Amino acid sequence: MNKEDDYAPGMPFGESPGKIIAMALHPLADLTSNEIDRARNLVQEKHPRILLSFKAITLEEPDKKSMLEYLEAEHAGKSATRPDRIAYCAYYFRGTAKFLTAEVNLTTGQTQVAEHEGDGVHGNVDFGEVLEVEQAVMKCSEVQAEIDKLKLPGHLEVIPEPWIFGSDGVDDLNRHFQVYMFIREKGKLDSNHYARPLAFSPIFDPTNMKLVKIQQISTGPDHNVHEQGAYKDQPPNEYVPNEVQLRTDLQPLHVVQPNGPSFQITKDRVLTWQKWQMRIGFNYREGPVLRDVRYILMFIFNQAGEMEYQVRATGILSTSAIDEGVTVDFGTVVHPGVLAAHHQHILSLRIDPIIGSYLHGNTVVQQEAQAMPLDEHNPHGNGYRVVKTDITTEGGHDLDWSKSRVFSVKNPHLSNPVNGLPISYKLMFPPVPPLLSHPSSFNAKRAEFADHHLYVTKYRPNELYSGGTFTNQSRGDTGIKSWIAKNQASTVDQDVVLWVQFGLNHVTRIEDFPVM
Repeated sequence: MNKEDDYAPGMPFGESPGKIIAMALHPLADLTSNEIDRARNLVQEKHPRILLSFKAITLEEPDKKSMLEYLEAEHAGKSATRPDRIAYCAYYFRGTAKFLTAEVNLTTGQTQVAEHEGDGVHGNVDFGEVLEVEQAVMKCSEVQAEIDKLKLPGHLEVIPEPWIFGSDGVDDLNRHFQVYMFIREKGKLDSNHYARPLAFSPIFDPTNMKLVKIQQISTGPDHNVHEQGAYKDQPPNEYVPNEVQLRTDLQPLHVVQPNGPSFQITKDRVLTWQKWQMRIGFNYREGPVLRDVRYILMFIFNQAGEMEYQVRATGILSTSAIDEGVTVDFGTVVHPGVLAAHHQHILSLRIDPIIGSYLHGNTVVQQEAQAMPLDEHNPHGNGYRVVKTDITTEGGHDLDWSKSRVFSVKNPHLSNPVNGLPISYKLMFPPVPPLLSHPSSFNAKRAEFADHHLYVTKYRPNELYSGGTFTNQSRGDTGIKSWIAKNQASTVDQDVVLWVQFGLNHVTRIEDFPVM
């Protein structure tokens, strides 16, 4: 028997199956390195003699019914049947546009493969692929010809920055990278190249690592482009400590906990503090980084049973070149020759709640403040009442601060012991302007979630991402509005899911550059 025949989820290769019970993983625990290796090998067995390029191997969470049964037993301190460990794999046949996904049952060894065809269905980007594109760009003779036109002095060099292509409906069915070009000083790897953007952008096909075209970027107030000629260098705008003069007038601030922190994190990534308990996990899609913006994700617990979730945008502005003396109303000149476009960060948070019981359904409630009429019940005219309305069907809803509108999720079957009303959790989140792109734009077609502050749906398996499962160069019609149009399900006393849209409308400022 070889080591893979002897394998069980959560058990290192070579260990005895008799140790499985002691080392069994929680159903929501991230995949181990051994599980990732096993998933890869089982998928490869489905495609003998074909080289595969894996884009993701991550935990496929158990189906909800099995997971609820497990959690109910776990929280009651009882033994529970563990759901099978399943890995989700996304991959290409290397050197082709053939994109597939697989569900690998690590408990049974069975593998189900799905092939994805059609416009706008592409896999995610991985870091290794980005590096390959960077190298291909700098080896491309057409790109080098553009660089030669710049007549750069010897102390400067060009660096590429590949981004996944943004769909606009023009020659974008194939998978592409948009490569933005910048300049930095040679030997200064941490130099702020965003302060030296260039006005051309190669478009590359990662399937064959070939140039599709070189796109010239407008540097004026309209879409017209012009020959740039020799590069006119601008002063640097640095932020790393070894490149700037640091202030010396700040005194040390010491935060001291003599007995250590009050929270604990267990070996299986469970965070505990007071009566709170949260399992921590990230995957390739739900982590805190999105290109040049790094989001800080903060869970803040308090002693009143409230949980606050903060998302903070850090990082650096994405920039483009602009001609000297030009100003535009869609961005801010943040440095000589550097434009930072205004933009929106609209995040969609999926909440799959259980309020008080695993057995009951929930109902979402809209709550508003309403001025009372001037009558015998309100003789001084200073009263207002709270009006609550059940949300009965799937759809989108918006905040209204003029009415103090908020939303809550209630369990109509259980009562609060203090006032006898149904137990509930209230959602309080700041309003953000809905998507400002025109409804006919590809932005609007793809970001189906971004036109309302809240969507309410009935739970359905595989509806995990409000913009659709595959979003890179997507064509739309795969997200939350499309789901609702197909179903129009009731949301009264049901297994409901809430989708909260929040974020910021970033009107860029000089003070945001070089770092936010």
